[in-house]
Order: sequence, then structure tokens, then C-alpha cells
Amino acid sequence: MAVERCRRGTGADYFVSQKGVVTDDIEDAMRVEISGTDRGTREQVVRRLREKIAQVRRGKDTRAGIAAVVGFESLEIRIQDVV
Repeated sequence: MAVERCRRGTGADYFVSQKGVVTDDIEDAMRVEISGTDRGTREQVVRRLREKIAQVRRGKDTRAGIAAVVGFESLEIRIQDVV
């Protein structure tokens, strides 16, 4: 569940927490970077996921994160934890 939009420089789009977990402490949240592509092969989706993983790792936030890419043409979703 999205808790808050990330600030610039964190390497991600949103802070998220587990569904049903209510918290006002953003320190307990995880970062998530999400991307999608209308076109592209499976290989292009995998390449985009690697780019998003690198983006999360470069972020100036030390919390763990998740990178996710949705490939609409290739009909797949790729998600990976980023520590």
C-alpha cells in the first residue's frame, strides 16, 4: 500500500508498507520504483528492470526497495527486491 510519494533523490517513486499495516512512521516503509512500457520484448523489460534496480541503489536513501517493470506488449511484470 502506498504511504507517501518519495522525494527527489531517493531513487524511487513511492514509500510503501504492507497492506493492513497502518503507520505514521515513514521509517518503517520500503521504497518502490515502478516503470512500464507499452512496447518491447521480454529482453527489453528485463533491461529496464536492471536500470530501475540501479536507480534504486543510487538513491540517497538507505531503506530497502523494490523495482518493478510492467511490459504491456510482452504481457509480463518483473519485480525484484533491492537491498
